[in-house]
Amino acid sequence: MLLKTSRLVYSSEMQKMDKTTISDFKIPGEVLMENAGRTASRIIDSRFCLQNKKTAVLCGPGNNGGDGFVIARYLDSRAEELEIFLLCDPEKLSGDALLNYNRAKSLKIKITKQTSLENKTSFIEKLKKFHIIIDALFGTGLRSAPKGIFKEIIGASNSLDKLTAAVDIPSGIEADTGKILGCAFKSDLTITFGFPKPAHFLNDGKTYTGKLYIADIGIPETISDKIPENKKTATEKLIKNIIIKRPENSHKGNFGHLLIIGGSLEKPGAAVMASKASHRAGAGLVTLCCPDCADTSSCYNETMKSPLPGENGSFSTKAAEELKKIIADKSAVVAGPGMGTGKGSQKIIEFLLEQKKIPVIIDADGLNILAENEKLLLKLRKNHILTPHPKEMSRLTKNKINEILDNQIKAAIKFSKTTGAVIVLKTSTTVSAFSNGNAVINTTGNPGLAAGGSGDILSGITGAFAANGHSCEEAAVAGVFIHGY
Repeated sequence: MLLKTSRLVYSSEMQKMDKTTISDFKIPGEVLMENAGRTASRIIDSRFCLQNKKTAVLCGPGNNGGDGFVIARYLDSRAEELEIFLLCDPEKLSGDALLNYNRAKSLKIKITKQTSLENKTSFIEKLKKFHIIIDALFGTGLRSAPKGIFKEIIGASNSLDKLTAAVDIPSGIEADTGKILGCAFKSDLTITFGFPKPAHFLNDGKTYTGKLYIADIGIPETISDKIPENKKTATEKLIKNIIIKRPENSHKGNFGHLLIIGGSLEKPGAAVMASKASHRAGAGLVTLCCPDCADTSSCYNETMKSPLPGENGSFSTKAAEELKKIIADKSAVVAGPGMGTGKGSQKIIEFLLEQKKIPVIIDADGLNILAENEKLLLKLRKNHILTPHPKEMSRLTKNKINEILDNQIKAAIKFSKTTGAVIVLKTSTTVSAFSNGNAVINTTGNPGLAAGGSGDILSGITGAFAANGHSCEEAAVAGVFIHGY
C-alpha cells in the first residue's frame, strides 16, 4: 500500500495525543469520537456501497465500541438493514461510549446484547444473514487474547466469508507489534485514526488489516508535532525527495562507481544479480570482483570485471591485498553475495571494515562472517549498511528469531545503536533503522519477493543509491522501497 502520510505512532503515543487534545485544546472526547465514527462510516459506505446490504456492527466495552455506535448511527439510513451486536453489559459502558450507545438507542437502532456463550449458536446464526460485518470490539490498547464470546464471534466472523471492516485496528492484533493475541478479526479494510500504527504493517497485522485508510479526527498539529517523529513509513513522497531528476548535461561520472565483491565457484549468480540490479538502479559505473574461478559470463556487457585470486572455489587469502588497488577510486561497495565464509572472504570483510569514508553494504555471507567473528562487529560505523533477514539477524545479535519478529522496530534500532551501522532488517515488511534511534518501515513489495536472489538484487539497488552520493540512510530506505515497488 502506498500511503500519503509518513508518521507512525505507538498506541501509547496516540493515546497521549488524544488526552492532550481534550485537556489542552478543550476539544471534547465526544467530538473526537464523532469525527472518528463519521469519517469511518463514509469510507465504509464508499468502499462497500451499503445500499441493499445488511450490516452488522460488533461493539465492545471501550471507546472502540463507542466509535462503532457512531458508525451505526450514520450507516443506519444507508444500509438495507443494520444491527448492533453489543458483546458486554451496557452497565460496563462509560463516558463517550455510553453517550453514543444511548444515542443509538434513542434512534431506535436495533441492538442485540450477547454477554456470554449461552445461546452462542443462534447468535452466530444471526450473523450469517448480514453482508457486512464491522469490527468495533477492541482498540489499540488490547494487551491480552480475546476470550469467551469475543473469541467466538471473531472466529465466526472470519469463517463467514463476508465483507469486513475494522475500526482503528483489527481486534486481537497487538498495536505496536502486529502479533495476533490468541485470535484476531480478519478485515478487508481498516480505518485508523490520526496516524497509522506499527501493527498495520508488521507480522500478521499486515494481513489482517487489509486496505488501510487513515482518518483525520481533528488532533491539532501543535500536539502531534510534540511526539517524536522517529518512526516513519516509506511513502512515494519521501522517496521522490531522495530520487532527484538528473540534469540534462549529466555523465556517468556524476553517478558514482560501485564495486561489487562476491560470488564463488558454486554461487556466481548472487554477485552477478547484484551487479545487474545496480546498473538498472542508476549506478554510473559498476565493477564486479569475483574469484577467478567463478563464471561471470552472464553479467551485462557494460559491467567491468576485476577477478581476484581464487582458492578452493572461493577467494584466496591474497584477494584482500589486491583489493586495495581496486577500491581506490570507487564510490561505494557491496560485499557478501555468494562469496562464502572462507579465510579469503574473511580477510576481505576485515579490510572493508577499515574503510571509514566509503559506504559499504554488507549482505549474505558477509553477514555470516560478522556473526562468526564478533570482534568485527566492534568495527562497524555509520558508513556501513547491514541487510540481514531474521535468521541472519539472530546470528548477529544472539537473539531468537521469534524475539526479533515480535519487536522488529525495536530490535533493528537497538542493533543499529549498538553498532552505529544502518540496519536493514528484511522481512515481509522491511525495517531500516539508524543509530540515532529513527526507523523507516517499508510499504511496498509482495510475496513474489520470497525467492532466492531477492536479497542480492536489493544489495545492488542499495549500492547504486550509495554510489550516487546518497547518505547510507537514504540509500537504504530508497533501495528497499524501489526493490519492493
